[in-house]
Amino acid sequence: MLDGAAINTVLVTVRPGVYPMLGTWLADLSPWRFGVLHDLWDRTFGTRPRVWGAVVGVGCEAAIGVLALSRNPRRRLLGLSGIALFKLGLLALGLWFWALPWLAVLIPTIVLTARSSVRSPARSPIRVRAQARSMPGR
Repeated sequence: MLDGAAINTVLVTVRPGVYPMLGTWLADLSPWRFGVLHDLWDRTFGTRPRVWGAVVGVGCEAAIGVLALSRNPRRRLLGLSGIALFKLGLLALGLWFWALPWLAVLIPTIVLTARSSVRSPARSPIRVRAQARSMPGR
């Protein structure tokens, strides 16, 4: 996701006209005719590519990527879930060969992360300090 944010940063800055063309390409590629999705693309990325490219392509992807790399299991779970939702959106747009391998890796990773966050909840610094003070020999 962070690499996607970097690519979108370049596109928003240098070639924002790519986004409307990408919407047309995705409409032709998709096996379904989701008029709602393509209308939404045309009304957002098609009319204001610099705004929506920056918000979704840069901001959202960067935030999800940072969360997915977090040491905190709950934040990491949120980031991984965001990546999975993004890939499901790509499936809806017809990018099967790109999204399916990602989902095949993400789903087991999300399950393992969810299990680890249940077993070992994130420890707050306040609780850690209080436990250290109550330990004998300190």
